[in-house]
Amino acid sequence: MKLDKNHTMVYLDADKQTYADLNVTGNVYGEQALCSLFLKAETKKGKSLMLDWIMHPLSDWEEICKRQEAIAWDFLPELPLNEEELDFIEYYLEYREQIRGANILLSCATIIDRLVRYDPNRYVVSRGVKLVFLMLHRLEKWTIAAGGNMPQLLKETADKVQELLHGSELEEVLQQTLDEKARLSNYTIDKYDYLFRCTRLLSIRELLSVVYMFDVCRTAHRVAKAKNFCFTPTMVQTMEFSVEGIVHPFVENAQKNNWEMSCGNICLFTGSNMAGKSTTLKALALAVWLAHCGLPVPVKSMICPVMRGYIHLSTCLILCGTGEVILWRKCFVLRKFYKRREPERNVWSFWMRCFGGLMLKMHLRLPLR
Repeated sequence: MKLDKNHTMVYLDADKQTYADLNVTGNVYGEQALCSLFLKAETKKGKSLMLDWIMHPLSDWEEICKRQEAIAWDFLPELPLNEEELDFIEYYLEYREQIRGANILLSCATIIDRLVRYDPNRYVVSRGVKLVFLMLHRLEKWTIAAGGNMPQLLKETADKVQELLHGSELEEVLQQTLDEKARLSNYTIDKYDYLFRCTRLLSIRELLSVVYMFDVCRTAHRVAKAKNFCFTPTMVQTMEFSVEGIVHPFVENAQKNNWEMSCGNICLFTGSNMAGKSTTLKALALAVWLAHCGLPVPVKSMICPVMRGYIHLSTCLILCGTGEVILWRKCFVLRKFYKRREPERNVWSFWMRCFGGLMLKMHLRLPLR
């Protein structure tokens, strides 16, 4: 279990082998990566945030449900600026030239020079300031127009935007730039530039993160609609597990399968060679992973326990009562795992026919119920 730096979100614990086996970001075999399903965001930072969501699934029932509800909402806000404008703001905020406090005498003294001589540094500052205050105004309009029936994640986001805009000097910017097309004086540009790139830089970055979160939710919503994914798999805090109409997201014309475990805790999965056992287990593993990311899942419906850890080593899928999902390769590791969990006796196992009878019998002798 891992907490983020603000201790507000709990992440699923997974090892490097799990990322490689599930092909979360790509592997040496050139297979399609799991992240490629959703890396269709409108902005570069939106793509980065989407990758972060996929790379760090959650182990927090409330936060998972918040993401699901936000992505499923049909009235997600438009982005306040286009990709090029948002990229320019990022470039402007990183730009370290001409950062100085506003001085009315200096601003007046350089008016003529700026009129007759093109200054690329000044262009970056001037356009950056204008784009930032456009973003501020459009985010404020969204918070005002947003209704009370928004999903919880968007309600919290709207409150955060209001707090950032009206709890600092940014409120003065909104009041003094009501006309978005008005021409700003040199002194005003200098004053806002220092505010945006120094005094309130972190606030501006937080507001940008809100825009990128919109981008991620809109992208996931669009992909789920196009591929007919399930927006809101039911996440439970018990060991109930079932899926209906599950398919591997990268297998064309795949046969849909159902899987349910509610009356027992161990399942032997058998079939002839090349029958699709590994693909089915991989599809289950990917569905569980995406569900914990709060993203749409390639199933018709799903009930999934909230897990605490996830380890994948390609042979059998285990859902543990303490919330661990494990796919192990070695029998002796399985035995060690079961003995560690023996006091709880609340382990679900999906076994693919892959062991010799003697080895399988050895493990099934372990006291499970």
